[in-house]
Amino acid sequence: MQTRTNLLIESVPSMNGERVLQAREIRRLTQAELAEKVGVSQPIIARVEQGLLVVSDAVLEKIALQTGFPLDFFSKDAPIQFPIGSLLYRKQSILRSQDKAWLRQVAEVAYEIQAGLSQRVRRMPVSFPKLDDEDTVSVARLLRSALGFGPDTPIHNLIYRLETSGVVCLAVPGSHIEGFDAFSMWVERRPVLVLNAERPPDRVKWTAAHEAIHLIMHHSLRGSMAVAEREASLGGSEFLMPAEAMLREIIPPVTLSTLAELKQRWGVSIQALVRRAYELRVIAEHQYKYLNIKIRELGWKKEEPGSATLGIEKPRVLRKLVEMFYGNDVRRLADEMSLPRPLVEAIVRAHATAGELPKKGPDAPPTPNGTIVKFVRR
Repeated sequence: MQTRTNLLIESVPSMNGERVLQAREIRRLTQAELAEKVGVSQPIIARVEQGLLVVSDAVLEKIALQTGFPLDFFSKDAPIQFPIGSLLYRKQSILRSQDKAWLRQVAEVAYEIQAGLSQRVRRMPVSFPKLDDEDTVSVARLLRSALGFGPDTPIHNLIYRLETSGVVCLAVPGSHIEGFDAFSMWVERRPVLVLNAERPPDRVKWTAAHEAIHLIMHHSLRGSMAVAEREASLGGSEFLMPAEAMLREIIPPVTLSTLAELKQRWGVSIQALVRRAYELRVIAEHQYKYLNIKIRELGWKKEEPGSATLGIEKPRVLRKLVEMFYGNDVRRLADEMSLPRPLVEAIVRAHATAGELPKKGPDAPPTPNGTIVKFVRR
């Protein structure tokens, strides 16, 4: 066991304890587990992370070795931290604390990459609204207008429109975490949406709409979490499936087959359409329950048929910036930012390539090479 004398030295005064915490949580280690691997006590790791203790070069090298982070990473400035408020992970109560910590820290790394690269270009101005004391239907309609959608037309390529409105949309490679879809918050006066873009596109779209309503309405939560969730769900439904249009198009008798056809037109899940039909009283409660039982029996709760034909819903800007400055050399980016190469590669892969963006139609990017927005170097 190293002594306290050996741990308190002056040779690494720039060591940042918050970076030790970040590396540890990304590697899914407890303080006790990291301490054992490094050969110190758990209280020492705790004090290091709190900025109360500076360790020797030898101990810091062991921390770097055991976490897989470059040594220079631990002398970087503190990361821009996402607020851990009542809205963060509000729907992910089933997530383990270790998974929550991993998601937040990886998302912060993704944000750090995008924010750093964005400093080299003219940054997209924020035109995304932030409101107080508006009803959910009005918010949904305002959001449609702000993103350039008609009042009662199907919404396609929602992530693309959010990014062009200045929302920082980030994808994390989180398919291995059951129950995680997204979280959102305002950071540095910018709306930030963190997505599990490996979900089916109809599910990603619904989640993005839900979070967009939260960003507009609940930037400062004043009511209960349950009320905020109901508002976001209702607002997301109205945004994706406007009542006026749905009352025209969901025509009784309502069956899974007829809803499957509407799914392809509106780009939303059959489950969402069933719920919307019930909200608008097109179907009665017993029909709503029956259709949901059939959906469960068919195994459609997690993934429905026809989702693959809807087109992807993935953030693009982060990967576009990487391609602009590094091409395919993601390793050079990782080395320059003092980050583990596998972590950076996984984050970049989670974002859309130019070839995955829509090639035609009203939501096609304005330039022929598939860029989501024309960046101009400073």
